[in-house]
Amino acid sequence: MAAEPTCLQAANRVKACPHKLYRAVQLPDKPKTEILCICVTDFQPLLQPASSGSQRLEQHRYRQQLQAELGRDLEPILQILRRER
Repeated sequence: MAAEPTCLQAANRVKACPHKLYRAVQLPDKPKTEILCICVTDFQPLLQPASSGSQRLEQHRYRQQLQAELGRDLEPILQILRRER
């Protein structure tokens, strides 16, 4: 039996993710297809268009924080959530 995939989520999450998405994908940094679990709730702020300069800056900081926590580029994950992949 295969192990449950690790869910990509914010490091400060203490409660269970209310909206998970599972996808079989091959990411650029992985040699083969894997099951990926994404906590959509934690990535939602990055999927909304920024309406002001301060909101754009806040999104940029949050993106950098998530990239550092997860140790991977977020663009492939955001593409999955936007249904571009």
